[in-house]
Amino acid sequence: MELKMKGRIFQGSYVQTVLECIVGLQKALEILDLDGGNIILVSDGMENEAPFIAEVKGNVVDAGVKVHSIAITQAADNKIDGIARESGGKSEDKIIKVHDGSVSTTSGNDRFFISPDVSMDTRVISEYQGSPNVEFYLESSSGQQYGPGSAEYSCQKKSNICVFEFSSIKTGSWTYFVRTTDGSSASASVTVVGKNPSTTIRAIEAEVYWHLSAIDDIDVGTETIQTIHATVSQGYLPVVHVDVTVTVERPGNDGPVTLVLLDNGVGADIKKDDGIYSGFFSAFTAPGRYGSVVSVESTSGSAISGHSTLGIDRESSAASASGFQSSSAPDVPTGEFQRSVSGQSFQLMAFTGQGQVIYSPARISDLTVKDFNNNDRSVTLTWTAVGAELDTGTASQYEIRYANDSTSLRSSFDQQRIVVQDTIVNGADQNKPKDAGQTEVFIIVLPEGYLVYYLAVVAIDNNRSENASSPVSNVVPVHLEHPLVMTLENKTETDWADSMSNKTETGWIGSTSFIASMTLALLVVVIFISVVMYFRIKIRSQHYDLQTSDQQRRTQIHENVLSPQTSKSTGPPKVSNATHPPTPTSPAETFTIQID
Repeated sequence: MELKMKGRIFQGSYVQTVLECIVGLQKALEILDLDGGNIILVSDGMENEAPFIAEVKGNVVDAGVKVHSIAITQAADNKIDGIARESGGKSEDKIIKVHDGSVSTTSGNDRFFISPDVSMDTRVISEYQGSPNVEFYLESSSGQQYGPGSAEYSCQKKSNICVFEFSSIKTGSWTYFVRTTDGSSASASVTVVGKNPSTTIRAIEAEVYWHLSAIDDIDVGTETIQTIHATVSQGYLPVVHVDVTVTVERPGNDGPVTLVLLDNGVGADIKKDDGIYSGFFSAFTAPGRYGSVVSVESTSGSAISGHSTLGIDRESSAASASGFQSSSAPDVPTGEFQRSVSGQSFQLMAFTGQGQVIYSPARISDLTVKDFNNNDRSVTLTWTAVGAELDTGTASQYEIRYANDSTSLRSSFDQQRIVVQDTIVNGADQNKPKDAGQTEVFIIVLPEGYLVYYLAVVAIDNNRSENASSPVSNVVPVHLEHPLVMTLENKTETDWADSMSNKTETGWIGSTSFIASMTLALLVVVIFISVVMYFRIKIRSQHYDLQTSDQQRRTQIHENVLSPQTSKSTGPPKVSNATHPPTPTSPAETFTIQID
């Protein structure tokens, strides 16, 4: 398979791309059938079956063919670099696509950004159409301009390709534009690639893949839903808070469509902030092959996550079982960067539902109770808006319903009590949903009579022959007497026990009223305990005083009985004994004591 490569290649070369290394090498040698020549060997994986590289390396060297190797992922076998060295070729590894764009003589300038991890062996490749009298120009952020006459610039008129090559390029923002020497019009596609100069710090990379590689048929009511996912990471560390868009090339005459992929744990995305950005795809046009190109742009909040692993929550039971250790390492800002990556394609075999709206609105999966007020029984609900078809467009209306048990909402949602517009007190309107992806906030007042309510919501699209409703959202309970509100994130419609893992975890939300109520309750308890302790100590003290007084009184009586004194006595009292009772000194001092 002969290819026209977007870039400068060796004069007189035959270009062969191979993913199965040895089979490709053998085929290339057969096609060349000459002494000398060049083979470009592209690999994205490891040797896994015979024949192996070592078995054909001698044939390559004997034929005088130079093998130039390109490793396009970290998984590529290091042996391809060895055959490049021994055959006198070059080894290219870790080539990262920075930017895919286009420019014309009428469109003005476009830009790309070079981050430090792609600043080595950087190439800006322009493949043009139209006038052959084209000239391409680059300009750095400092104003330095490159173009015809620059050592870095060259063109191959036969291939309609012009290339800027930098062994080391200045980091920062660059602009590019095209001109023609004869004033005619021209346009070009522009690709920017580079390599990481560091051997210790990994570059940020992106990949894209479809959930289904082939679909038999798409028709109204089908349960087959296609999703697309892009990973952005530095090694195994997720890169979070970046803008990810995918351009899908479609068969037919409708042209490409651009989608936004999100890492927010809603809709097609399973886990928030795990470095996997996801979206539904419903823009089918015709049977055929659908390709994808993903563009990644940093934001001011973009960071390399220090507390999770790509696609894995380190705090989850699955992570623990896999041996991953939880980490509290801080996120590291990425700085500005760009990436572009061409992904795999998928094949649609048939499209029975062509020309019709295929899918209902997507299920709302993040219904949350943000706050509530026991005094007026108001509850603040939030969720992410879905579209008229999955997460595309705008739904026509919402229905919020409530019941006294969650089972009724899930099994017979339409039969439960509905929230009417008059009970929505913050101005939100059930008949005016926001565009897909925006945050909805509804404050509703629940009726008297019950302490616990369960709420759920559905989105409805009325703009079709038959109204289409989304599946029932996750159910949230609200306890209006106990100031404690729970949010159940139930992405799989399972019961309470099943909801305790991954996305079906139960969250506990403390509101302002909850904190105030708990503080007041704690204060009352403290006062009550203090009062009880005070009176208990007081009573015991009085009881002790009574006991002491009584003992003193008994002692005094005892002393008076055993040692009587008169006003005539001047010395110490005489103590009698059992055998010699005291002798009275006069009849007036004689006492008769009778003891029972």
